[in-house]
Amino acid sequence: MTPTPTPTSILITSNDRFVPTSKTSEMLASACRRLGLPVMVRDCSDGRYLGAVLEQFNDPTYTSDAAVTLRHKYHGLLLAFEVDTILSLDLQWLFVPDLFTETPEIRAIHSLWFDDMRSWARANYMFSTCREQFQKHIRHPKVHHYFYGRGLAEEGRTLGMPTSQLSYLAAPYEFLSLNHPCEIRDRAAFIGNPGFREIPPEPILKAMHDGAEINELRQLNAEILMRSRFEKKERWLKEEPSIDRYLAVALQARVQFPYRSALEILRLAAEHYPRAAAYLDEHGEILDATLIVKLVNRCDRPAVILRLYQKGLVDVYSNPKEWEPYGVKALPSILIPQLPRYYQKYSVHLNAANALRDATANEKLFEIAACGRVSLNLASPDISLCYNAGEIALAANLAELEEQARHLLANPDQALAMGKRARAHTAREHLWDHRLKAIFNLSDKEGDTAPNLADAETAHPLPLRT
Repeated sequence: MTPTPTPTSILITSNDRFVPTSKTSEMLASACRRLGLPVMVRDCSDGRYLGAVLEQFNDPTYTSDAAVTLRHKYHGLLLAFEVDTILSLDLQWLFVPDLFTETPEIRAIHSLWFDDMRSWARANYMFSTCREQFQKHIRHPKVHHYFYGRGLAEEGRTLGMPTSQLSYLAAPYEFLSLNHPCEIRDRAAFIGNPGFREIPPEPILKAMHDGAEINELRQLNAEILMRSRFEKKERWLKEEPSIDRYLAVALQARVQFPYRSALEILRLAAEHYPRAAAYLDEHGEILDATLIVKLVNRCDRPAVILRLYQKGLVDVYSNPKEWEPYGVKALPSILIPQLPRYYQKYSVHLNAANALRDATANEKLFEIAACGRVSLNLASPDISLCYNAGEIALAANLAELEEQARHLLANPDQALAMGKRARAHTAREHLWDHRLKAIFNLSDKEGDTAPNLADAETAHPLPLRT
């Protein structure tokens, strides 16, 4: 792949509607400044809302005039600060059509994917022309996509983004110097929501409370998803009956290979059910099918938390209402400025991926390590590529996870020693500074640490049987 040009001046487009997005956008800006790169951050949510409001008038003239005004505003900003590079999480740069892709001064647009494409497109407003020309924008030769998991990167390539690369998330440099006291050593902490927000069916909730193992929960999810009926799926089956078997094969493959990309599984299953795959492609609904496959893992995160919560081994911090259906009484959410203090308040943290993303090495993995604390995770290829044994804890199933949690809580000095090693590893390889050095093709080899997709596939081959 042709290296991208080193930036002269960078504009980071953020979205203040989503607090985690604005938080990490500021971390990226801080890393740019340490690298000596001129940078500014601008919120784009106002432009997004403007496009959404004007669309309600059903008059294309209003929308067109607003787009021209916004393009003029940003072109002035780009010229005044000699911006030649756009950087954002996901597609936060995409809200006005052709704003950056058709500006000659912009040489490169870098999208660091924080979300999966389906979820991002459903949650973010944009001018209607952006939706109509979505494929043109994301496949533009100036645009470079970076995904934080093997599955997400494969999904990007399958969707026709040839510049898709594997680039893990990271931690802020500032966390390395923080040393808040470790106050709680007899319980772990989990900070976050259940992931997939819909409440699981009653049989799954019962199985979780009865102590079902993670593979049993995935199998039960697959069976329920296969039997489930909803309006869109009913239409699929009416118009192309082979979709029923197509999804059945994909769901069982996901149970067998829970960390294989859902879209890749569907692509491989298409060899056996070509008409089903062609139907979903032609109707633009293949990503809806990937969601069904991803939901095989929808209980991974709540099952991890519930297992330890039932044994009195974890404090959960989140919106309390989100955890009520699981029988978990959560403590109030932690504000972002307080995160490092709470990371360091506990000797052990639970970490678990969001089932909607085919990626397990989430941002908390790196932030917890940067704060010098050990995280306990379900074992997955992505996480194993980022940290070594003795830096984080990995468990093959819930029973092993509970056993490791009990051991670390009974031996806090060992837990803190693991956290110290994880912090040192983060300082060497897993800061946002490292990711940006690799992305911007800076000459300092120390920063060129992001693994590529080919390396990851070689290290962890996952054959698929349909």
